[in-house]
Amino acid sequence: MYVLSAAQMQGLDAFAIAQGMPSLVLMERAVVSMEAVLWQRVQQSQGFVSSAVPGSRRILVLCGPGNNGGDGLALARLLCDATWKAAGFQVEICQILAEKASPENRQQQEMLQYLPITWHPLTPALFQQIAGLSAQDVVIDAVFGVGQTREVTGMVAELFALLNSSPALRVALDVPSGLHTDTGEVLGTAFAADLTLSCAFLKHVHGADQARSYVGEVQRVSIGIPEPWVTQYRAESHWMQALSSQGAPFLIPFLPRRTPTAHKGSQGRVGLFVGSPGMAGAAMLSFQGALESGPGYVFGYTHRELVMSLAPQLPEVQLQAFPELTEVHPCLKALDVALLGPGLGRGQESLALCHGIFDAACDLQKPLVIDADALFALGLWLKTTERALPEGTVITPHPGEAAALLGCSTAEVQADRVAALHALVAKVGCDVVLKGACTLIAAAGESYVNFTGNPGLARGGAGDVLAGLLVGLLPQSEAAVPLAVYWHGMTADHVAAKYGVQGVRIQRLLTHLAEVWPSLCVR
Repeated sequence: MYVLSAAQMQGLDAFAIAQGMPSLVLMERAVVSMEAVLWQRVQQSQGFVSSAVPGSRRILVLCGPGNNGGDGLALARLLCDATWKAAGFQVEICQILAEKASPENRQQQEMLQYLPITWHPLTPALFQQIAGLSAQDVVIDAVFGVGQTREVTGMVAELFALLNSSPALRVALDVPSGLHTDTGEVLGTAFAADLTLSCAFLKHVHGADQARSYVGEVQRVSIGIPEPWVTQYRAESHWMQALSSQGAPFLIPFLPRRTPTAHKGSQGRVGLFVGSPGMAGAAMLSFQGALESGPGYVFGYTHRELVMSLAPQLPEVQLQAFPELTEVHPCLKALDVALLGPGLGRGQESLALCHGIFDAACDLQKPLVIDADALFALGLWLKTTERALPEGTVITPHPGEAAALLGCSTAEVQADRVAALHALVAKVGCDVVLKGACTLIAAAGESYVNFTGNPGLARGGAGDVLAGLLVGLLPQSEAAVPLAVYWHGMTADHVAAKYGVQGVRIQRLLTHLAEVWPSLCVR
């Protein structure tokens, strides 16, 4: 499953049309898929009955002048059939900017002229009727769709504001109107969907932090483009891949596998440089994350005041105090990969240790996972050197840490997270995990959007566990970076299903990692 920009989706449409598939065929295939998903969703709604009084429920379809509006008109035609009528639905259409309709849009209008549909102009009278919508009704947004860049104003803005407070089921076709397809920016105001039906593939907006309150549940629907055409067109354009709760089968070949003759030396030697007085918890959580991911050896380096208290709780970790700067090279030389950052603090000793590890890693070409306070140290180190971090190194900033590395504001990072991701790759020269509601990943020449996880992860310690998973998986898998983020998010969803979002405690997350792992292997 891929995640496309507006230009990539428009290009794929144009490519399919150039191969001989008419636009109206693509439109028809899309709405057939949409109608099936919508019927399933309506059946799940509270109080649904398969047979109801005719006209007792309303479906209001808002149609703009372009092909997204054409999709809405075509869907309205399908919603006039006997199944929907028997369930009590009456179809109504509000055609917006009809005078600017595309040729496909006009054709769809012509097909509807003899069907029992109520047409509404966009007037204050419509607003009064919208006020009467109930939870048994449906509103479908097909106003602007992919490629919108202009701000929503006037009566359309008023219409969206009114509908966003309606109890009706709100459904958007492809992209909720009022959202920038690539950045997720709210263009003045936007339609807040409960369900978004994305044509062909997901779009960048569906994984944009600032759009999460507007896209609702996102489901992909087929528009009938043959897979060979998709493969041929994708070769011309770099597409992001989706890590979804519905599965990420492309990761399966990269899952760590132990041969019958495996031994602890063959499963990786990882080291963690973590913790400081008052931050023992961050160290503990990162160690536990690393242990859950299954490397052969876990070496722990922490502040000397923490060694005696942590050692009895971590019998699988070979734990000792931080090395002197002169001993950093021998420490790293014995490892395959090292993590530094969780709970380190930003004191002078910690900064000196981080800078020493950065230099030693460059000398030895040992990859690092750089997280938390080590990202602050990295920003200072980059200002003093022209050395490149070793291949395979991963940084894991949240938006604020990303902003500090890029020399911009957090708001600028969040305004275009995909651009920020690629800017970090260019600036730091390594793999990047840009954390967020939908974490973005750039690793080994590929990029990903992670749709797993939930707001229950918004608590201290979640990132420490992820950092531990990352360092433990890196010696075992070529796709360790997306795999760690995906597994972490899937486990959070598993815990939330059992205990609710408020119950996603970090210790529960750790406990359930092993329980979720087998499901990754069969999805």
